[in-house]
Amino acid sequence: MECHSEFVEALENNALPYRTVARWVGKFQQGRVSNSDGQCSGQPLSVRTDLARAVIEQLMNEDRRSRQQVKTDRKTHN
Repeated sequence: MECHSEFVEALENNALPYRTVARWVGKFQQGRVSNSDGQCSGQPLSVRTDLARAVIEQLMNEDRRSRQQVKTDRKTHN
């Protein structure tokens, strides 16, 4: 398949397997017009986004507290 050969030439060892490229080519030949993933079943995207946001906020708060503690420790020791 010419498409896979071009991937291998451009990406060498990082090229996708032949079967993956063949599957993509087949889907585009059947009328697929986008290479982005469609929505999957399972948890709605908004739930995962809310969870990710909460985790990130918690990590940022913990980081902020630890930075503040370092500043306090430096002032105490100087």
